[in-house]
Amino acid sequence: LVVVMVFIRSLLVLVIALILLLALVGPLRSLILGAMVMVPRGRRASSPQRQDVEIPVTAFTLTTAGGQSVEVVLRGELRGGALHLGDSVEVWGRAVRAGWVQAKAVVNTVSGARTTTRQHPALTRSRIETIGGAIAVVFLGLVLLSLFQSCGPIQ
Repeated sequence: LVVVMVFIRSLLVLVIALILLLALVGPLRSLILGAMVMVPRGRRASSPQRQDVEIPVTAFTLTTAGGQSVEVVLRGELRGGALHLGDSVEVWGRAVRAGWVQAKAVVNTVSGARTTTRQHPALTRSRIETIGGAIAVVFLGLVLLSLFQSCGPIQ
């Protein structure tokens, strides 16, 4: 009975290690899943091809009321009002250590026009997949921990 318990526990650890490896290594996961399904790589309908996403970047220099120059960067598609040379604006965003500002929105103080950015949907989907994967790994770890605790010590 002890030998069987040791074998089952060892096999369980091996299977869980393989599952974690497959979950964490994307290219390996796609190769193994593709081989299991036996579908040619180009014809797989279940996993859409990842596309390279180009993120538009709009950078400009802002002169503050004190006469200092600050680099401002807007990442993503611009939405709303257009920015023109000489506009008086308020910038909403966060200062980065390198001395530039990553803006979320720019508001023209004279006309009230607000310029914001829109992220590509693929970036949002990628972040959701990453967070979901991390949650799945933590959940799997908790399941493993409870499974090992329920087996009790091997004598």
